[in-house]
Amino acid sequence: MNKPHDHLFKSTFSDKQIARDYIQHFHPSQLTSHLDLNSLELSATSYVDSELKESLSDVVYFCKYGEEDF
Repeated sequence: MNKPHDHLFKSTFSDKQIARDYIQHFHPSQLTSHLDLNSLELSATSYVDSELKESLSDVVYFCKYGEEDF
């Protein structure tokens, strides 16, 4: 199945600078003031849980929130 919107989203938001700009401009400052956007790291898009069931995601980033990594 052809999903051009999915490809556009993934290719756009896989760019760390675009993701960072989006977060800064479209999320509330009460949240973004706690994020260390310099620590953004793109994560894998497929995961296997403890029961070995696979799940997929679009684009996932981890970053520091306050003193913690998420």
